[in-house]
Amino acid sequence: LADAELRGALAAAPPTLEGLSVAGCSVTTTDAFLVCAAAAPCAPSLAFLDVSGMKKLTVRGLAALGRAAGALRSLRLDGCDGVDVAALLRDAALFPALAEIHAKRGSPGAARRSDLFAGLAARPRLEVASLAAQCFFAATRRGPRDAAPVAAVAAPRLARLELQGCSVDAVAVAFFRGGPRRGLLALDLSACSGAAREDLEAVAAKCPDLRSLRLACLAPTLTSDALCGLVAELPRPERLKLLDVTWNDGVTAGGVRRAGERL
Repeated sequence: LADAELRGALAAAPPTLEGLSVAGCSVTTTDAFLVCAAAAPCAPSLAFLDVSGMKKLTVRGLAALGRAAGALRSLRLDGCDGVDVAALLRDAALFPALAEIHAKRGSPGAARRSDLFAGLAARPRLEVASLAAQCFFAATRRGPRDAAPVAAVAAPRLARLELQGCSVDAVAVAFFRGGPRRGLLALDLSACSGAAREDLEAVAAKCPDLRSLRLACLAPTLTSDALCGLVAELPRPERLKLLDVTWNDGVTAGGVRRAGERL
């Protein structure tokens, strides 16, 4: 669909429209569509928006809509690789009611990890954040100095956090060390790099309510000892219902059995 066709559909939408999904409708759609959406009568009532796959959208267009769509709770940006998700999250005036964001990149991104976690810290209502590959490259290597912007009480309602392909380092750990992540039920760190044993244990120690933990294909590979160590750090290991450690060459059958005895 061209921008003109999408704008026509918006113009015909009733002012009470609460959900709009145009995922995969166009790879040529530009920010002009979002600017038009911001001016549409339905903008204030929108609660759900899915524009996944629209690769030419940027944070500028979303900023225009974000100021008008104050009731939006769920935003899906999977494959919208032109959007600076960290910048979008950091500006809490955009989509102030946001509770769920899905922004898996189709290609690896190189956002500063501190920016991404600072964005999470700016969203007290956020419950679900799926941010695969948003800060893929370990080459940013800012280390502990990047951890400063992370608030101790960041995202207190967060129940599901997916960071596949990102880096588990001092920045990520600081997000958890600020205090227990009570209410966090699902954490996905699959395909993450920089996954040192002490960092994984520090994260596990701050997740008392965890039900699902995915650690597939870590780099460096997860080992049996590291697996047992992080399970031992879980405050309430009996609550864990799903533990994914597939594609880790360092985990043996014996290691899985030892970890299982603690659950």
